Amino acid sequence: MSIDILTAAYYLCDKSGWTLSNLKLQKLLYFAQMMALGESKDEIVSDDFQAWALGPVNADLYHEAKIYGSAPVGFLPGGNTPEPSGFRRYILDQTLRSMGSMSAGTLIRISHWPKGAWAKHYVRGKKHRVIPKTDIAAEYHMHKNSTVETTDAGE
Repeated sequence: MSIDILTAAYYLCDKSGWTLSNLKLQKLLYFAQMMALGESKDEIVSDDFQAWALGPVNADLYHEAKIYGSAPVGFLPGGNTPEPSGFRRYILDQTLRSMGSMSAGTLIRISHWPKGAWAKHYVRGKKHRVIPKTDIAAEYHMHKNSTVETTDAGE
């Protein structure tokens, strides 16, 4: 059973020591969702991600965290709900471990991969374009079979 986006976001923020910006948090949750869907066809969160200009975004989480601007998110509701467990906790931990030290710019570049789900659904000036979970899962499999630039050179 999937967890609420705010519960997953709270968990990642707490595990990171509350160092994640809204932008970085969005990308990490998107990549966690991608890994879960790609490896097991089971989602981390039931909530949808939309194709926004800076990459995949969950609108509900965005609106909760936008008050922090580009600074680290300082608080989110969700701390009173049970922490993720089992597979979902493993995927969130793995995502934070493998991608948490990457810059927001690097995460944006990865999410803007021309063959990926975001690129398939992003249309400049159009809002609320949901990225289907089937496309997110397909991107995971494409990433496994392709090389994606993930260095922080020039930042």
